[in-house]
Amino acid sequence: MKTIIKMKMGKKIMFALAVVGLTFMNCTSDDDSATTDSLAPTITVISPEMNQDYILTWGAGSPNGETAILSASSVDNERISYINITVVNSDEITVLEQTIENETTNDSEFTVETYYTAVIAGTYSVVFTATDSSGNSQASMPVKFTFSGDTSVESCIIPNASFDNFTEITDGDLTYELPNYWSESTVYNFYRGSIGRGFFSKYEGSDASNGTALQLNRSQSGSAIETFNKGYVHYECNTIPTKLIGRYKFNGTSSLGSIDRLRIVVKFSTASNPVTSAELAIDSEITGDYVKTFEIETDTSEFTDFEIDLSEFEGVPTQFISIHLMLKSGSGAIGNANIATAVIDDLEFLF
Repeated sequence: MKTIIKMKMGKKIMFALAVVGLTFMNCTSDDDSATTDSLAPTITVISPEMNQDYILTWGAGSPNGETAILSASSVDNERISYINITVVNSDEITVLEQTIENETTNDSEFTVETYYTAVIAGTYSVVFTATDSSGNSQASMPVKFTFSGDTSVESCIIPNASFDNFTEITDGDLTYELPNYWSESTVYNFYRGSIGRGFFSKYEGSDASNGTALQLNRSQSGSAIETFNKGYVHYECNTIPTKLIGRYKFNGTSSLGSIDRLRIVVKFSTASNPVTSAELAIDSEITGDYVKTFEIETDTSEFTDFEIDLSEFEGVPTQFISIHLMLKSGSGAIGNANIATAVIDDLEFLF
C-alpha cells in the first residue's frame, strides 16, 4: 500500500511541473508577439509626378521661377515617427536633405510636404523614406523631375534674326519685300509710295546665311531725305541678355566726300518708360538710361563679326527690347545725298 501511494504522489508532482512549464512558455510567446513589429511602412509619392518639368526662372523682373512641391504619404500599423526627404542632382550630389517629425495625433497615416527651388537647370530626383516607431523604414522609388532653362530667354529670341523670311508687298504698281517682324521708320510709308524704295531691302548672296540677309540703304534713289535712316524690331522680353552679336558689311562713302556711320542700338524699356514715337521716327537719336550703341565708320566689303556688351544692365527690370539699325549722315546735313549701304545678318542675343 505504501508503494502505491508513492507512485501516485510522483505522478501528481510531474503533472504539476509540466503544467507550470507550459504556462510559462505560453506567457513568453504572448509577450514576444505583443512587442515585436517587423512590418515596414508603405510610402506613396504625391508630388512631383515622374519627369515633371518646372521653369527655372521667369527672368530679370522676377528672378525665381517655379517651386517644386515635394509631398508623400505613409501608412503603417504603428505610428509613423518621421519621413526623410532627399533630393539629388544629376551628379548624385545632395541638394536637399530634410527630416519631418510626426507631431500629429494620427497614428495610422502621416503626410508631409516641403518645397524645392533650383538655381541650376537640370534633372533632379527625390526619395522619401518613412520610419515607424519600431525603427522599420521604407524608401520610395526615386522620382525624377527637371528644372528647364529660362523660358523667358526663349521668348527673347530675336525675331527673324538671320533675315531668312521676307514678305512681298504690292502697293499699286510697286512691289517690294520687307523682313518679317521688322519695321522701317514711319516716314517710309510716304517714301515707299512715292519712289518705291525704302531703308530695308533683301540682300541675296552666297556669303549670307541661308543665302539672304538684310540690306540697309541710306540713299533714296539719289535724293537724300533726312539725317537718319532707320529700321527696328520691338518686342516683349523681360530678361536682360549679356551680349548682342552678329555680322555686318558696310560702305559709308558719301557722294560729297563725307563718311556715313552705321549704328546698331539696343534699348531696354518698360510700359512706364517706353520707346517713344520720336525714336521710331527718322530724325531722332535713341535715348534713355538703358541704351547701348555700337557705331561703325570703317568700310568692309566682307562680313565682319561684331558684339555689343550688355552686361552693365544686368538686373535691370525690363518688359521690352528694341534693336535699331541706323545709317547716319557723316556731315549731319539733311540735304547730304550719299550712297551708304550696310548688310546685317545672324543677329543673336547671348544670355
